[in-house]
Amino acid sequence: MMSPGQGYGMGSGMMQGRPAMPERDLSADDVRQTLEQQLAWRGNPRLKLGAINEVDEDTVTAEIVTLDGSVVDKLAVDRHTGMMRRVPE
Repeated sequence: MMSPGQGYGMGSGMMQGRPAMPERDLSADDVRQTLEQQLAWRGNPRLKLGAINEVDEDTVTAEIVTLDGSVVDKLAVDRHTGMMRRVPE
């Protein structure tokens, strides 16, 4: 009998049933390239990237703006994992 937490898919490199994220060191340019690809894939010609800033050794922020420069969304990107979250305004 298996105890809780043991079983298929919980081997090394797994955390809470998901693969562990490899360590990265993303730059502002890496974030810009990724977000430009995502915006192109979504196909909305009225949106573009705005300011992208390296906040500290852990975070890069990026703005999604309209063609006239109005901010639509602001994201914080973890430089080590690539995880993105919205920044409340």
